[in-house]
Amino acid sequence: MSSKDYYVIIPTLIILFASYLAFNMNFAQISTLNIAEIVMQLPHITGFDIINLNTASCPAESVLFKISSQNNAHAELYDQTNYDFAVCLPGVNATRTCNGNNTVIKLTGPTNAHVYAPLGYQPGDIPPNFTLPSLTNVCFGNLQCIATSLNCANLNSTCLFSVSSYFNAHVAECGFYNINLCCSTAAIIPPSACGNNICDPGETPATCPQDCEDTDGDGVPDPIDNCPLVPNPNQTDTDNDGVGDDCDDDPNNPCTAGNGDGILDPSEVNDLCGAGIGCAQNLQATWLQSAATEGQSVTLRVTGSNSCNGQPFQFRVYEDSNLNIITIDPQPSVFGNGKAETTWMAEYHEEADDNKYFFQSSVVINGSSTQVSSLPNKLTVNANAGSTCGNGIVEGSNNEECDLGSNNGPNKPCSSNCTLQGIAGPQCSNECPVSQLGVCTGTNKLKFCGNYDGDPCLELSNEVTCTAGNVCSSEYGDATCLPSICEAAYECTMSECVNGVRTRSCTNTGSQACSSYSPTTEVPCISIEEPTAFPVFSLFNILLTIMILILFYTVRIKL
Repeated sequence: MSSKDYYVIIPTLIILFASYLAFNMNFAQISTLNIAEIVMQLPHITGFDIINLNTASCPAESVLFKISSQNNAHAELYDQTNYDFAVCLPGVNATRTCNGNNTVIKLTGPTNAHVYAPLGYQPGDIPPNFTLPSLTNVCFGNLQCIATSLNCANLNSTCLFSVSSYFNAHVAECGFYNINLCCSTAAIIPPSACGNNICDPGETPATCPQDCEDTDGDGVPDPIDNCPLVPNPNQTDTDNDGVGDDCDDDPNNPCTAGNGDGILDPSEVNDLCGAGIGCAQNLQATWLQSAATEGQSVTLRVTGSNSCNGQPFQFRVYEDSNLNIITIDPQPSVFGNGKAETTWMAEYHEEADDNKYFFQSSVVINGSSTQVSSLPNKLTVNANAGSTCGNGIVEGSNNEECDLGSNNGPNKPCSSNCTLQGIAGPQCSNECPVSQLGVCTGTNKLKFCGNYDGDPCLELSNEVTCTAGNVCSSEYGDATCLPSICEAAYECTMSECVNGVRTRSCTNTGSQACSSYSPTTEVPCISIEEPTAFPVFSLFNILLTIMILILFYTVRIKL
């Protein structure tokens, strides 16, 4: 090896070393941040790292307290060993000595505890005849916290978790309940806001009836009363379904409440839990018209029983003579008032023999995907005699692949250069791995994977919202809407990948009411490659590299 070779090899090694050094120095800075810096840098995180201790770790000194599950949970002190979930402040080690200002939350006991808000629920607002239990304060560093339905960011604070009430409450990740626990290293002054469903200090039924009205006179304002028409000052809710025992026709069944008359009618069973096995019965699908011109918006409708209410339905359109023709998927729709409906922009394909289309709609019920077809009902799509590039409609009769209307460019903008028009064409990449797979995008919101635009790749649909009382759960690997009590009701095992699917076997270890919500039995095999961390140059890397190179050549010249 000649001496000139070293002029290339040594500087190259120096550059790699500088990059690696700068990469690790940047991460070292993160681990030394104090709590104030973390709160300021991460103002919008959801559930300040509520983690599963079986799959992740949190040093004991960083555990605020532990909870029984990620949502709808009981709590225990950080040093107890009964629960597998923890509210974790990663990289933070602070004193737990209480100083009168740093109470994060209050527990009714060392374990299996309900929680009380540190501020926000004023002593004068506690319902009459309600005896406060002996409470244990959970204090941490110089955090100051308040419970509020307001956005924590608007209070210059960070949401750590949410609670179901201001007193005698359950714990969940931020956004799960309407009341967030907002914390900061500076004092938080809660603004009074009539209309926030909280009877704030200074508000009265006369000045803010929507927050402070107490219809049944039990001392609990209507917005937070779990039985607003029947006096129940103790707010007892045995099955934790959000309906107080005094107006719950089945107080031991979290999926059933009834109308509060004390008589449980057959039609009221499972009235809080939405879809069940009955949803699969009597489903019908139809187009709302028999013919359309390409580019025209047409409506697809599925009808069925109210047991489908709140469940998201997906739709796929097929040309009856050639099922291989790719069409754009209609957006998903949530079932309600006896139907789920969406729209589809009618497509005309030259390769089809008659351009007659049917659709299928699917919903996951009790462990399997239930489908309903519009057949024999079909939609006939006619070519647009006035089709022209530039009208914003992708018209197959004009051999168009894309059309962005006034945003089109030169040189056959509706065919050969679709990529330049913003349509990815064959050069696109998938946003999601498997068609029809659900992805949770919020506590009660989800999107589905499908072909929702003009390119051949998969992307996520518009967001749909689960019915009230249900949450989006990906506990079992694919997202679906479930009653919150059923989110972790099943213990499942998964087979190896065979013919592109894994078979899942589940046992309901939770409430009997969850028996109609068994997770999907067949799951597509998904291979996800984790990116390998590798140093990437930033301004800091570049400066460090230049300094080392100057030092190297200075020493070399002297030698």
